[in-house]
Amino acid sequence: MNPPGTTSSLNTTWPTSQGNGRYPFVDSATMTSNDERELPVGFIADAVVYAKQGPAQQHISRIEITASEILLTIAGANFELSKGTAALTSSQMELFDKYNRPAGLIVFGQTGEATNLPTGVYTFPAEAMPFTASCIVPLLDERLEGIVLDDGSFFSGDIWMIGRRGVVLEVLTPPTGDEIHVHAVGDPLYRRRICTDENQPYVATPSLRKVKFVLLDTANEEVDLVPDRYGNSVLTTGSSEAADNVLRIDPIDNGLKFSAIGNIVPTKQAVTGDD
Repeated sequence: MNPPGTTSSLNTTWPTSQGNGRYPFVDSATMTSNDERELPVGFIADAVVYAKQGPAQQHISRIEITASEILLTIAGANFELSKGTAALTSSQMELFDKYNRPAGLIVFGQTGEATNLPTGVYTFPAEAMPFTASCIVPLLDERLEGIVLDDGSFFSGDIWMIGRRGVVLEVLTPPTGDEIHVHAVGDPLYRRRICTDENQPYVATPSLRKVKFVLLDTANEEVDLVPDRYGNSVLTTGSSEAADNVLRIDPIDNGLKFSAIGNIVPTKQAVTGDD
């Protein structure tokens, strides 16, 4: 199993013919765990590792032996890169990263060497079993390989992205770009859709016809603010440093409450802006 765009071959007979060579690890590999347990040379015959964003130097950091399985952890730059699990009698082990993407392959040596190891957990320093450079395949970090959701779940492979009910997908192609933009534009008919989905009668919400102001300082005089010829009633935000009155809008149980905060001015001037 090779990373996309690369080729590699695993030859299980060549390492065996090398006698006491420490391949696929560097010649200086100690093969010794933190608790001073030395693993047999040839325990692993060959390997290819290609974890995403993996550093140039990678090594086996942990081995767990159970009654029936062996579990390996590959690390680099003080963080885990990939893991794998295989039966003790297996000749190979596939490696996967934390998002379950393929990250390499381990080939075990002579049959029975893994079964001769005592059960337990062994941890290793970086100098114990570092892979030789020929076993590490660097990967470019320029491809979109998956999507991580807010809950930490990961999706990869063939993924369908469908814009529905107020979500529009825009795919940019060169020379404009090479991206997917997600636009949340809203769904003006969402209430109608919900009622249809739940088999409930739909009652249209009346549109805004006018805004009525009650001027409390002039015996509750009422002033109507009607929309323009296009049906728009526009309320804009002014400067926070304005010296004149400020219009405050507060939501209440049955609508919105408009109030003017500031100095008391003549009613006609406050409403129309006339001198």
